[in-house]
Amino acid sequence: MSDAAEMDVAIFTVLDDPALQALLPDGVYWGQASQGTIPKTKFVIVAQTHHEDQYEFQDEAFERFIYQITARAKESTSVTVDTAAARIRVLMAGLTTATGYEVAAVQRIERIKYPDPDPSDPATLWQHAGGLYEILAQPTIP
Repeated sequence: MSDAAEMDVAIFTVLDDPALQALLPDGVYWGQASQGTIPKTKFVIVAQTHHEDQYEFQDEAFERFIYQITARAKESTSVTVDTAAARIRVLMAGLTTATGYEVAAVQRIERIKYPDPDPSDPATLWQHAGGLYEILAQPTIP
């Protein structure tokens, strides 16, 4: 039985990219950016929003994953996150394997873009850009 968490690992692996890191140097995070002692202002958030197993003849034939992947930056314009979102799209198109899976298709099914006021300073904006990515994968481990 394949482990769906391996798809998470594969996504983080493809997003480990020097060009993306140059745009968003504070890293790639699952769910939310850990603030720690140094506040993060330019980063990527990955969240799985949906997963389903698709069966044929009582065997698992495919798994369908949907991930929300967004670039976020504390900036007045969306230039950085727009560029990062385009890079994320290119990187996700290159996702072809994950341990225990053969990736059949990766596609952005919805674009995401919006500004959000900072809760501690409403005059400061957080820019968000990215998308919902659907991945269809066939388990290779029986």
